[in-house]
Amino acid sequence: MRERMRRMSRWGLMLTTIGGLAFVGCAPRSEPATRDVQDAWRRPSAPEPAASSLSGEFTSRSQANVPSAPADSVGTIDGEAFSRAALVELLLRTHGPVLFNELVVIARADAEAQKRGLTLRDEQIDEEHQRFLRSMVDPLSGLGGEEFNRAEAEKVLDVVLAEKGLSREEYRLGLKRTSLLRLLVKGEVAVSDEEVEVEVRRRTGPRVSVRHIQVGSLLQAEQALSELRAGRPFEEVAMRLSGHRASAPEGGLLPPFSREDPRVPATLRAAAFALEPGQVSDPIRVGNWYHLLRVEGNVPPEGTPSESARDTVREELRRIREDERIPGVYQRLLNEANVEIHDPALRSGYHRLDPARRPKWAEE
Repeated sequence: MRERMRRMSRWGLMLTTIGGLAFVGCAPRSEPATRDVQDAWRRPSAPEPAASSLSGEFTSRSQANVPSAPADSVGTIDGEAFSRAALVELLLRTHGPVLFNELVVIARADAEAQKRGLTLRDEQIDEEHQRFLRSMVDPLSGLGGEEFNRAEAEKVLDVVLAEKGLSREEYRLGLKRTSLLRLLVKGEVAVSDEEVEVEVRRRTGPRVSVRHIQVGSLLQAEQALSELRAGRPFEEVAMRLSGHRASAPEGGLLPPFSREDPRVPATLRAAAFALEPGQVSDPIRVGNWYHLLRVEGNVPPEGTPSESARDTVREELRRIREDERIPGVYQRLLNEANVEIHDPALRSGYHRLDPARRPKWAEE
């Protein structure tokens, strides 16, 4: 177990940016796109507690004195029955609105997709999952390089979900939702030849060659920096300490990138172009990764890129445009839904929800 956790730490277990799940999502592969949503909708709502206060509703001393737990009990605590009704009410008030919003958007997105004659395939959901896994463990994945270790990335995801108090079921729900939304916006996004040319010029113009060390904590970054200041070669430290699988074997060397290359996080681009050749940066935080950069030198503009390179740029631009549109479509589908909330605990939860995340029908 200790060795397993050490390997996970190398991947950056301090990642807590699972907030990206706000627009990643999925579903069981063996069922139609809406079956799980419809089943959840038809499931009868939980019985309402007899009193409005939660105090005293979790346990029942009188019930605890009988030989067997009552039918409403989900378990006992020190011999006292724990009420299912109280637990369900608490879950509805706290987690209910967020999960109910997911069900609403999935149902609406699926209905709109069917109306347009679109079908969400299992492969599309898996592609969304793989993109999220790779971006989670490698913020520089856009630069390409070796294939990431999916099995290790899945372990990291499990740990991150546990740290955030999220289940795989919730993750899959979000992954399914994002896949459906991407299906809807795909036909609305177009990238012109002119946009491709502009982006190609940006990426193939003056660039910088950089080595980097990527670690999962500030302490690890400071330890690596101490070794560098003590005179150890950057390449050696990168090969030994960096958690970036694609570049670590090469001594941390990254493909050259331009000042405006969208495949590289803006903070890393700004730092790289502010350094002189041979200079090492202070620790730079990107999400929950920490990076040390050393500039190797400037790289002159490339020649005319191939057609396959242009196609790659077009696909990357299209995906960026899709990502920009997805939140708006999510909010539109949520607000346009014809929804009535019958459960008072769930309605109470919506009143506590951030107004920016509260659909119009929940304010009535």
